[in-house]
Amino acid sequence: MTSIKKPAKRKAGRPTTYTDDISDEICNRLAGGQSLRTIVLDPKMPARTTVYEWLRVNERFALNYNEARNESADADFEQIGDIAQDVLRGDVEPNVARVAIDTIKWIAGRKKSKYSDKMVISGDKENPVELILKEVSGRTLEPSNDD
Repeated sequence: MTSIKKPAKRKAGRPTTYTDDISDEICNRLAGGQSLRTIVLDPKMPARTTVYEWLRVNERFALNYNEARNESADADFEQIGDIAQDVLRGDVEPNVARVAIDTIKWIAGRKKSKYSDKMVISGDKENPVELILKEVSGRTLEPSNDD
């Protein structure tokens, strides 16, 4: 009597093989404002460690991922406007909204410098930054020449 072997069952679980489709979905969701933590909770998405591995070995994915992270700051910034509208409608208490907005601003500022509350000044030998102080407490201040 000949036994017939059943085909091997495909292992259920998260995808671990890189595909452009999964890569694009991760990046689109990041750019739309979702966190990687939220994305990897989706059973159709790879685990966080898999995503990090892909970032190390796949240049295309790494470039798209970094661009999506940058774009996510814009989504964060737009969310601030949504929260403000919720406050105006009376759906959210102002103090709760303030904490949320401050947190979102902090995160967005670290993702993209244009949302940072820190001023970035750059210069080099050919294009130095010149600081001119006009008047403080009735007296004119001159920049020091300590070079």
